[in-house]
Amino acid sequence: MARTKMTGFSRLVLFLLFFLPLAYFGASYYNGEDPLAKIQGWFGSDGTSEQDYNNHRPAGEAYDPNRTTSGQPATAASVNNMRSEITDLRRRLTVAESDLARCRATTAQ
Repeated sequence: MARTKMTGFSRLVLFLLFFLPLAYFGASYYNGEDPLAKIQGWFGSDGTSEQDYNNHRPAGEAYDPNRTTSGQPATAASVNNMRSEITDLRRRLTVAESDLARCRATTAQ
């Protein structure tokens, strides 16, 4: 009987046949998803759509541009507070950068 060797392409196809599903399942578990349920959702087994699986934000947390990060409605007072905080942080950054420059100058000498 004649022995046949596998070509490079057939090795690649077999490798991808086993590696891609393992990589998909690993990445799904790492991202906190259930890969089996997601695959079943693609085929309509459980009545859910793919949109349900792609939405990682809880339903009650819809994006609202008029709300601050604390969940309170943005008001003029909260905007002014944020502006004063930004000004304070910029001032502290300038002081830290000047301290860093002074330290670099002393170590360079």
